[in-house]
Amino acid sequence: MTEKKYQRYYDLAGKASFENWESVRKSKMCGCYYCRSIFPSSDVGEEDWTPDRHGRTVLCPKCSIDSVIGDASGIPIWEDVLEELYQEKFCPTDFPIVRTERLLIRPVLEQDAADILEIRGDEDTADWAAVPCMKIIEEAKDYIVDHTEYGRGLSLVLGDEVIGLIELYAAYELSGDFMGYYMKKAHRCKGYMTEALTALRKKWTEEGEEIPMLWIYPDNFASLRVAEKSGWTYQCSHIMDINCFNQLVVLYK
Repeated sequence: MTEKKYQRYYDLAGKASFENWESVRKSKMCGCYYCRSIFPSSDVGEEDWTPDRHGRTVLCPKCSIDSVIGDASGIPIWEDVLEELYQEKFCPTDFPIVRTERLLIRPVLEQDAADILEIRGDEDTADWAAVPCMKIIEEAKDYIVDHTEYGRGLSLVLGDEVIGLIELYAAYELSGDFMGYYMKKAHRCKGYMTEALTALRKKWTEEGEEIPMLWIYPDNFASLRVAEKSGWTYQCSHIMDINCFNQLVVLYK
C-alpha cells in the first residue's frame, strides 16, 4: 500500500486500542485493525479484555488481539481504514488472517500454549510426525517463541479453541519450503485441515507465492488423503534427514 489516506488516525489508533474498555462500551460499532473485523460493541463479552496498568484493554472477540477501536474514539470504523491501520501497525510482511467457512487461521499466539501442548503432547501424533512429544507447558511456550516468525507457525482456531497447527520450514536440500500439520484428536476426520490447506493454497496462488511442499510418511494414509483433497499432487518419494535420522517421505506439491 503506497497511498496513506488515513495517516491522521495512526497515533490515535494506538491510544484508542489501549485501556479502552470504557470507550468501547460507549461505542456503537467497533473494528479490529489486526483481523479487520467489524462488529457491534455488544459483541465484546465480559471476558474479552486484559488488565493493564490503569485499566482494561479490550481483546477482539474474533481473533483475541488487543487492536480494537470503537467509533467513540473518533476513528471511522470502515474496512479501508482498518486495512490501512493493519498495514501501518503490523507491517505488510506479517502473515494475514485467513478465514474459512468454519476456521480462523492466524499466527500462533502466547494464549495458544495449552492447546498446543494438547496437540503436540499427544504420543500418537508425535510418533506419526517423528517429533518430540511435549510434556510440559514451558515446551509449548518455547514452541510459540520459535514459530512466531512470518507465518512459520499457524493456529487453526474454531470458536475460541485452537484445534490444529500448521508449520512451515525451509527445506534446503529440496530448494524450497515444506509444510507439516497436526490436528487435535477430537477434531479429526471432520474436514478442518482440508478446509484450512485449501484456503491457504488459494491465498498463495492468488498472490503469486510459491506453494510449500508437503512431506508425509508413506503409511500416513489420512494425511495423504488430506493433501490430495486440498489440491497438492504427488511428486516423488525422497529420503530426508529428519531429527538426525534418514527417513522415507512422500513429497506433494
